[in-house]
Amino acid sequence: MMLLLFAVSHSKGQSVFSIDALQQGAAISPSLYGLFFEEINHAGDGGLYAELIRNRSFEDNEVQPESWEAVGSATIALTQDCLLNSAQHYALCIIATAPGTGVQNTGYWGIHAVKGRTYRLSFWVRSASGYKGGITAGLYTAFGQPIGEARLYGITDKWKQFTARITADKDDESAVFRLTLQQTGDLDIDVVSLFPPTFKNRPNGLRPDLAQMLLDLKPAFVRFPGGCYVEGENAIKNAFRWKTTLGPIHERPGHGNYTWGYRSTDGLGFHEYLQMCEDLEADALFVVNIGLGHNYVVPMDSLQPLVQDMLDALEYANGPATSFYGRIRARNGHPAPFRIRYVELGNENYQADSDARSENYADRYAIFRKAILEKYPEMKIIGNVEAWGTDHPSWRNSHPVDFLDEHYYKSHTWMLDNFTKYDHYPRPGHAIYNGEYAANAPGTYGRNGTIESALGEAVYMMGMERNADICRMASFAPIFTHESDRAWDYDMIHHTASRSFGTPSYYVQQLFAHNKGDQVVLIEEKDNLLPISLSGRAGVGTWLTAAQFSDFAILDGEGLFVAKESYSADLDRWEPMGGMWQQAKQAYCQSDEKQQLGKSFYVQPVALDRYEITVNARKQSGQEGFLLLFAYGDEQNYCWWNIGGWGNTASALEVSVGGSHTIYDRRPFSVEPGRTYQIRLQVDGGHIVGSIDGREMLNVVLPSRRAVYANASLAKEGSELIVKLVNPVGTPCSVRIDLAHFPVAEGYMQQLKSAHSTDENTLEEPRKVVPTAMEPIQVEGAQISFTLPPYSLNILRLTKIKESLP
Repeated sequence: MMLLLFAVSHSKGQSVFSIDALQQGAAISPSLYGLFFEEINHAGDGGLYAELIRNRSFEDNEVQPESWEAVGSATIALTQDCLLNSAQHYALCIIATAPGTGVQNTGYWGIHAVKGRTYRLSFWVRSASGYKGGITAGLYTAFGQPIGEARLYGITDKWKQFTARITADKDDESAVFRLTLQQTGDLDIDVVSLFPPTFKNRPNGLRPDLAQMLLDLKPAFVRFPGGCYVEGENAIKNAFRWKTTLGPIHERPGHGNYTWGYRSTDGLGFHEYLQMCEDLEADALFVVNIGLGHNYVVPMDSLQPLVQDMLDALEYANGPATSFYGRIRARNGHPAPFRIRYVELGNENYQADSDARSENYADRYAIFRKAILEKYPEMKIIGNVEAWGTDHPSWRNSHPVDFLDEHYYKSHTWMLDNFTKYDHYPRPGHAIYNGEYAANAPGTYGRNGTIESALGEAVYMMGMERNADICRMASFAPIFTHESDRAWDYDMIHHTASRSFGTPSYYVQQLFAHNKGDQVVLIEEKDNLLPISLSGRAGVGTWLTAAQFSDFAILDGEGLFVAKESYSADLDRWEPMGGMWQQAKQAYCQSDEKQQLGKSFYVQPVALDRYEITVNARKQSGQEGFLLLFAYGDEQNYCWWNIGGWGNTASALEVSVGGSHTIYDRRPFSVEPGRTYQIRLQVDGGHIVGSIDGREMLNVVLPSRRAVYANASLAKEGSELIVKLVNPVGTPCSVRIDLAHFPVAEGYMQQLKSAHSTDENTLEEPRKVVPTAMEPIQVEGAQISFTLPPYSLNILRLTKIKESLP
């Protein structure tokens, strides 16, 4: 029998939602939905940043020129002789032993050549030996057939930049770039760059299709340049240092993005991030390193250079063109100030434990905040809270803060359960920025992200909207992944050199951004809660522990025995799964203390809503204590009471639904070897009470789930009502909406839906799960009834009848 924590049948009848347009909640922030960009998965280099040449400056590897290979009989090698400038540490020496030989670059897993498209080429070259011949540079097929070429002449013994325009005469999704010598000889090259047309034709700009996908999300802000990318690995020199990302690309040294496994060109630099924000019509949210990173800490008495560096960045972005850094910005092509509106101090740097990444966070925060507000009093400051280890992060100091940045990488079921999370936050309280969230618990989202995981995110976002008084900003994470570098496997936009697609999560973000109201409208629900059923198999278990169990019993709600086991007879009523189970002196023993999870089940499942389980348990040896299992369906769906878990330090209820794991009521507790414990567990619907030796050690009421999740808001000065409804399961659901004080002129429905929970988009099927067009619906009077399809997000937009003129 499978675990049914929440019955999913909608045969009980309609879910009814009453909406009175006069019963309003908080105003919804115009900045609620934005973007979080991080250089991860080749999101920038090889992705949004349009540069087509990989390892253009030959800095990616100190031993060999990665992504470059010899053409014909030529030989190539890195050189450090007579470099272009101090920003460049290597160049490439080419020795051509025959005309037409040289070097080629495969780009970021291929270069996309498009017939009729013109590409801008630039590179630096010199020849110490006096090579006077020409160079042929261009795009070619993988077999060496030309797609578009340029011939260049005038090489000297001094570094000289060459530029050309190359127009492709055929399509090829996996083209290569070649640079060959027309005669025998040798030369050095550096900073080889090839750009296609860019978004808004910006120099050193963005790939148009990917940038357009961002623009289509209507972001109110962009958080940049990342999270862990801001911190860097092992030393602050490997963090994002904004000043070294300015100016011509040949003056940018790049840096080691070792957290995510590759070097960053910094072609997508501070200026380009600000320009991107402006082109997306979004405010800029700049994340600042406050001296805390991965495996390093800048001492408190050495922070002043970092503080000044941050102030310089703000002057570059927001200062007048007459200021020192404002003049540099103007020289770089943007005389008018950009608009950094928010600064986040640190990334995930305020854990409750002794993590070095959190050292003196509150004191660091205060220093940086004071410096910002003295010069930019209008700036909004965002602080860190715990990013893992708790679902209840906290601001554990007295310093003022404008927003707290909460991060939740969870499962879709966690997000369903946390629809009302922010209902319970204190008022007045801190404003919340949900800076990173995604339904990406391992094993729960398919390969790219399913409709089911996206619907979990939709429900969580609806919970933010219904608590708009404190949930003021939010950004899904991460945005991009290159299909050939999936270091972080759950992202909302996937791309190759030539193609891209959005996941269901992308379309949820798009639908919410395009259907965000201005004012929350309260909803009353009726007949919308699903019953909780904790039926399933029951048993006992251990974790890295040898233990014995005796006097196991299951009783119904009236106290009558359903099962009673003294272990004096054979064990045919038990089914072991892992470990070494055997009968010994009227006890049932698991004797392998090295078995991570050893469990055994009573063969008769419990098919009751009210029951209790009792057992005596005795630890023999090992690292932890006992497990009392119940409502067990399979490895993805179960409950167990973990007694002496977490290194024999605590007891708690652990619940897994569809692979989503949640811990409830964790309390300190240790199991003593050789002592017999009397364990009792009582189940009444979703209420679970446990006692050990007569002392209550567990008391949990599992949250009830809704059949349908709904919220409502007013838009366009109250002339439109937007209702969002999510049916997160595989059966249709009948819904009725009762309206008051909102006479409807017309209504439209848009849906994101799919027949199967595991449906997702891929390169082969990029539009398997996409929103429908807005379709008119019939509205008669103050009631609207319809059926929500399985696995669906439904956006209902109603227009109010215009009041007649006097």
